[in-house]
Amino acid sequence: MNTFFDFPLVYLPEFFFAAGVVLFLIEIIFLGFSTFVLLFLGVGCVATALLLFLEIIPLAVDTALLATSLISAGCAIVSWRFLKQLTIDKNETRVVAGFVNHEFTLPETISRSSPCTYRYSSIDWEVVPHGDVTLEAGVRVEVVSVEVGTFFVQEKARDDRTI
Repeated sequence: MNTFFDFPLVYLPEFFFAAGVVLFLIEIIFLGFSTFVLLFLGVGCVATALLLFLEIIPLAVDTALLATSLISAGCAIVSWRFLKQLTIDKNETRVVAGFVNHEFTLPETISRSSPCTYRYSSIDWEVVPHGDVTLEAGVRVEVVSVEVGTFFVQEKARDDRTI
């Protein structure tokens, strides 16, 4: 017959399962997978509840807490590399808007070793050829890439078609 003090032990698997679900919900709804700590604890609690229910580990609070901590730590170690790759922002696309495709006539001859300055949008830009070429003064160029304070240009292809 169960006594008052045995009552928590009888429902220990259910308690750990409910705690795991609550931790999952807090992590998902309120934190939006930002920490993963509660996710790992939730996995540990649900797995411990399953082990307690299947009687693989004995119904004891200290054993259940130890199992939860070991499972949570193991889950964190195993999934760390995968979760780290999910959080890395791999934005390698170049900006196409803005100054790219802007056309102008070179005021002087330029090369990689001797760029020139071009004033556009109230800013003095350093103009450098995109490749390892020399562009003569008076050539029509277009901006193909932009870095801070620098236009990388190439010669504009001529359209010889007549309408």
